Amino acid sequence: MPYWLTYKNVGTKNLTGSLVYTKDSRLTYQTASQAPNSQAGNTLTWNFANIKPNESFTIYAEMLLSASANLGDSLTNILAILPSIGDQTPIDNQDTLKSNIVGSFDPNDKLVSPIGAGINGNIPIGNQPLEYTVRFQNTGTDTAFNVIVQDSLDLDFDWSSLKIMASSHEVTAAIRSNNKIKFTFDNILLPHKAASEPKSHGFVKYSIQPKVGLVAGTKFHNTANIYFDFNAPIVTNTTINTFFVSTGVYDNINQSYRLFPNPMHQKAVLQFDNLHGETFVLKLMDATGKVVKTYTVEGNQATIERQDLSPGIYIFSLEGQKTQSAGKLVVE
Repeated sequence: MPYWLTYKNVGTKNLTGSLVYTKDSRLTYQTASQAPNSQAGNTLTWNFANIKPNESFTIYAEMLLSASANLGDSLTNILAILPSIGDQTPIDNQDTLKSNIVGSFDPNDKLVSPIGAGINGNIPIGNQPLEYTVRFQNTGTDTAFNVIVQDSLDLDFDWSSLKIMASSHEVTAAIRSNNKIKFTFDNILLPHKAASEPKSHGFVKYSIQPKVGLVAGTKFHNTANIYFDFNAPIVTNTTINTFFVSTGVYDNINQSYRLFPNPMHQKAVLQFDNLHGETFVLKLMDATGKVVKTYTVEGNQATIERQDLSPGIYIFSLEGQKTQSAGKLVVE
């Protein structure tokens, strides 16, 4: 399974630090375009130095999915930039990709983050951006010279907020009058799968904010069409999110839990919706993957005490016999 790990210096000074990738435990690291400097369990780390403002880099990584994984399971992958201490906006130093395991793998698909809860992808009402990733692969018999991704935008989005976050190759974007955005990969020279499986993949990722003033029940549907040269389009799956009212503050990684307050000062409450009476182990890790606290969870909630935790971004994982979840907590 291919993953692109993209990081960018959006500040005003050169940046030196580490890129920390915490992969799902059901994935096994195979290879990457740049070998990691270290690996400890599910955490891989790449060091970088003197990245200039607005410079960005991408590491291509191949992962193998465990044969024991079940259809419908969710995979959670977390990427973080260190250090975060002293950063004026540490919340953008971490990103999470959550995806569901399906049957026959379709390399041409569309993902949304947050994925939301349930079949309607429930998310809290607000103007937080949704992040979309369209992935594609040349499974034909010859090189693809040009690839076009035509993405249908929901009318309830503020199109002026559109931001391209990352792409596998150089891309241009244009919003068309018929509520579609066109991503064009000119002269991409994408080899077919038999010629080079790793290089036959591509993607584009962007964010966009909902319009202000939308109400509970508002739905966001998005579908993409992928054109390889002059061939008929490949139509992706349709993503869905729905605004709903919640009394808690949902993290944008997994909508099956509520974590509040987040950021926290002294304590935070973690509530889960569907634990089905199981007993779970809750681990709190720093961004390097080091476990700093461990709890046993019985029932549907746990309280995280700050105690000796330093300010920064922490990752939690919840593991039971049938359930696995992960998320992030910001300590101020």
